[in-house]
Order: sequence, then C-alpha cells, then structure tokens
Amino acid sequence: MIGEDNFFIIVFTITFWCLNKNFGYRLGFTYLSSAIVNVALKETFRIPRPIGRPGIRSLRLETAGDYSFPSGHAQATATLWTSIMIKVRKRWLYLGVHTLADVTGGMIVGVCWVLICRYLVIGL
Repeated sequence: MIGEDNFFIIVFTITFWCLNKNFGYRLGFTYLSSAIVNVALKETFRIPRPIGRPGIRSLRLETAGDYSFPSGHAQATATLWTSIMIKVRKRWLYLGVHTLADVTGGMIVGVCWVLICRYLVIGL
C-alpha cells in the first residue's frame, strides 16, 4: 500500500537505478530522516491511538505499534510526493519555461483541485 515502507523502498530503488542516482540518494535521505523525526515527535507528544474509542472501527491493528501523532504513513506519503513535486518544479524552472510563481501556483492549484475533487466530486 502507498504509505508503507515496501512501497517507498520500491520507489527509491527505481528512482536510484533507473532515473537519477543523485535524486534517489536525496529521496532516500529525506524519507529516512523524516522517519526519525516522526519517531521523535511521537515520543515527544505521546498521544495514544484511538483504538477502542466509541464510534471508531480500528482495522489493520498490526500497523499500530506505537503512538498516534503524527501519522507516520501520512508523513511518509507527504514527504515522498512533496519531494517529487519540488523535483518537477525545479525542472520547469531550469528549462526556462516557467517562473517560480508559475510553478508554485500550479502546485497550489493542483493540491486545491485534489481537495475539491475529494470533498465535492469523486470521493477519492
């Protein structure tokens, strides 16, 4: 599943061996350091998981080994896709076909559009 370690290992391996070694290194470092930050934040906040709370149906309990906040799966996914967004942004700037404002605006519109579709249209 997206958000699981195996998914990221596959992405890093493909990136490193097939696309760009330098970006693969940076992507791997960003992911691993994000995981360390996640553990540190979980230990700092020590917020319990919502398992057993009324009205909450907990599934896949095998992935719920430690504290709840911040979600490691959400953080890892955001880390990966933000890294890719920044890489794509740099490409268009390097090619001279867009300004920083153009690319940043496109990223913001893209994120907003996903949220609009998620809540209003398709229920992603």
